[in-house]
Amino acid sequence: MESMLQKLIERDQMFQKGTHPSSCHSDTDFLSQRQQRHDSEVEDDTVSIHAPREQFSPREPRLSDAESDSDSHFSRHKDDSSNVNCSAALGENLTEAQKKDLYEMFGDDGLVKKSDKKEGLVLDSSQIDVLNSSYRCKEPNFLTSFSEENFDLFPVDSESEKLLQVPSLDSLIECCLTKKYGNKASFTKGTKGKTLFTQPAKMVEKIGYRGQQAARLGLVIQMYIQQSLGNLLQFLQSDKFSKDQATQQVKDIFAMSTKCLDQIGRAGAFHHIIRRSVAISDTSLYEQPNNLEFSNLPLTGDGVFGAELESLLKSRKDNKKQVEELIPDIKKKDY
Repeated sequence: MESMLQKLIERDQMFQKGTHPSSCHSDTDFLSQRQQRHDSEVEDDTVSIHAPREQFSPREPRLSDAESDSDSHFSRHKDDSSNVNCSAALGENLTEAQKKDLYEMFGDDGLVKKSDKKEGLVLDSSQIDVLNSSYRCKEPNFLTSFSEENFDLFPVDSESEKLLQVPSLDSLIECCLTKKYGNKASFTKGTKGKTLFTQPAKMVEKIGYRGQQAARLGLVIQMYIQQSLGNLLQFLQSDKFSKDQATQQVKDIFAMSTKCLDQIGRAGAFHHIIRRSVAISDTSLYEQPNNLEFSNLPLTGDGVFGAELESLLKSRKDNKKQVEELIPDIKKKDY
């Protein structure tokens, strides 16, 4: 190889000096040898590709072995369309540390295809029962902001109460209402405290106030849980650690978390009721007799009113038709 490079360098220097080689015999020999070597390589490649596999020794693997294995490998994947991608299959066998190293070295290109398997929260029966009593309650017209038991279990210091207090309507609101509607809109005239005067604003404001009360107690219980976890952590790190006492603290925290779930469910339910109320107001449903039946439909995820709205309207239509059919008979009896 070095002799070949040396001949090329000498030939290039001769052309740079403006002189031509006196004889092209050496160059011709060099080129002819190079051509022969190239033809020989091509011939070898052609023979190695098309020759039978029996001619090769297993000790000397050739290009054809690799190509044959590769072809058979990909043909199997083409025949079976249900097989997963090779990189994804390999990626599933990698540990989290190996995947992290690949991402650090190659970025997004180093990430393998994610599995289509979905994982997430699966509710247990106790959680479903709690949500069915609040977030998905059957009679939302009777839903309260909290139970009296929970309210008494989680007292709040007077100084902290200022931050958590649910605000009522301002005195200036009363002045604006009396100026627009007269003394009949005054807060003192009402029997149920400070409320707005006209519907549906009066109804929506009252529901929103109850929802804020539910959220307030949920915040209080959550802060109790947070402080209890801090005390538990300190207890676990102390020398006075007791397994029985720590177990009891975990049980207490679990009980508080259940009550917190109930309060969050109530707050979410009141948001649902507010949406339903404005929907009733913006449609002719508010003008229908016994419109409380529409607001008292069970809270579901099928819609603001749910699937039972259609059956309720249909039953009302059938009842109205029956009444109209009875009216002629009544008139005949009068005559």
